[in-house]
Amino acid sequence: MNPQTPFSAVNLPDFAATVRQQIPLLDAMNVDFIDYNGSTLSLGMPLAPNINDKQTGFGGSLAALATACGWAMVSLVLKDASLEADVVVVKSDMRFLAPVTTDCLARVEWPSVEKKQFLQQLSMKGRARTELVLDIVMGEEPVANCRAIYLARLK
Repeated sequence: MNPQTPFSAVNLPDFAATVRQQIPLLDAMNVDFIDYNGSTLSLGMPLAPNINDKQTGFGGSLAALATACGWAMVSLVLKDASLEADVVVVKSDMRFLAPVTTDCLARVEWPSVEKKQFLQQLSMKGRARTELVLDIVMGEEPVANCRAIYLARLK
């Protein structure tokens, strides 16, 4: 799938390159920005640089991947809306369901109704919060999930 679809004006490869410079951890983890269409985002993570002493995915890397996926989703939606804001995660709850033994993928979907409410609140009040549910999968097998709250403040 082409990362730049009609649903998004953002150039995903350019965004990914900027993010990797601004957040060196994502570069060290070899996080790959796979697909963004305005409503969903997928980030890939190879196992090799994110392995633990048990030869499975390091929990901290999985948590960082999930957090980054949500942060990037909010940031990309703001770019699509031509809004400049600082985005931070304020709360997250990570659940690990199975060991990660191969490369994995983080996915987030932001329903358009919730996204629209978030953007309206941000435009009216200068700040807004949203809760996103992120899934980490190996192939199609869920291995972790995360619920996280992100805050955006207009610059």
